[in-house]
Amino acid sequence: MSLFKKKSKDEEDLSIISDYKEPFSWSNFWDEHVIGRFKKIKEFLRDKGILYFLLSPFQYKNRLIMKLLLIFLGVMIGVVPRSIHMVNNAKSRNAASEIANIKSGITNGSILVTALSSGQYKDTHLLAFNINGETSDGVPSTTGGYNVELSQLRGVTDAEHVKYRYKVIPIDQSNRLLLVYVDNSKQNDDTGIYNLDVRMKGTAHMKKPLEVVLSKGQKNTSVYKDGDINLSALSTILTQNAGNGKTTISDSLKELDKSIDVYKVNEQRLNASGMTIAMTTDKVKDLVKQQLILPKITDTSTTKNIDSMNADQPQVPVVISSITYKGNTYDNSSQATTDTANNATSTSNAARDTELPNLSTLMQNIQTQIAAVNSARTAKYNALINLETVLNQSIKPSDMSKEMSVK
Repeated sequence: MSLFKKKSKDEEDLSIISDYKEPFSWSNFWDEHVIGRFKKIKEFLRDKGILYFLLSPFQYKNRLIMKLLLIFLGVMIGVVPRSIHMVNNAKSRNAASEIANIKSGITNGSILVTALSSGQYKDTHLLAFNINGETSDGVPSTTGGYNVELSQLRGVTDAEHVKYRYKVIPIDQSNRLLLVYVDNSKQNDDTGIYNLDVRMKGTAHMKKPLEVVLSKGQKNTSVYKDGDINLSALSTILTQNAGNGKTTISDSLKELDKSIDVYKVNEQRLNASGMTIAMTTDKVKDLVKQQLILPKITDTSTTKNIDSMNADQPQVPVVISSITYKGNTYDNSSQATTDTANNATSTSNAARDTELPNLSTLMQNIQTQIAAVNSARTAKYNALINLETVLNQSIKPSDMSKEMSVK
């Protein structure tokens, strides 16, 4: 008898029935993965009593309490922290500057009033504005030509003890300074927001007055330092567009330094190829020092920094770039100085035809950047000269209009 019985051809092997799967169909997919899972979730919610809580009319009161609790948590987690953050930011902004709420200039008739700077010292404030408008359009440049009114807006108490004065100082045909001095030392209040209405006499009130903040915790700034009015501190903001909006002095100096760095990298490359240049980077730096003018003039210079300065433009020297390779020197003048080789190598040709023009271009770029720095400094210097008489004068509150009370 054989230990191993062979299966008859008629016997069916049912071992693979468990591996059988029906062909894919959307109907089966929907029944198995959507309806089936939905039923399982529903059974789970029913077994845990959640469906009863959500659907039963007897649980309405509890559901209402849950809704109120969720709303409360949403407010406490989302709205309240955001509100506190916004309030703190507003307080910090208002404590930093009286003119923090003034985003841009405000037009009223023929004038544009723009905030410049402000400062606080011992519960007195100085606010500085620029009034832009053409004299040819009838815009006045004296204190008597304007009505300036300070009135309470919100968060103000004891306003009757807030006093103010103002003064208008002409700058040129299109601009004049407006200085507003506010004394709230006798006010029984720490902070408040006010409206400042500026208009020419005989014209309508501002539709949207300037919004200023007066706080006893605001900063002592350079324009109102320790109670002294320092108009020269306005130099930077009044001359920021010197040169018709061209690049600033700092930007021009960065471009000059960049062009020198490129020149240095190129020199190092030529030296590594066995070539030397007569106008080395060190000599270029010496040339730059000789050519730059008004070294003390910066973007932040004031009218008090321009005494005894020489703004004369130096004569630009003609720089001849030259490259020496294997005893032969090539320069960018009309002829090569000492090209004694009759059968120049390809490297010599490259030094003469490619490297020399490139070196000349890099040198021209440096001279262009020198001219740009000098131009920016000259524009700044001339702008300061034009403002010197206005900003170097001494102004006191007693020089302003009569004292008035906040409305």
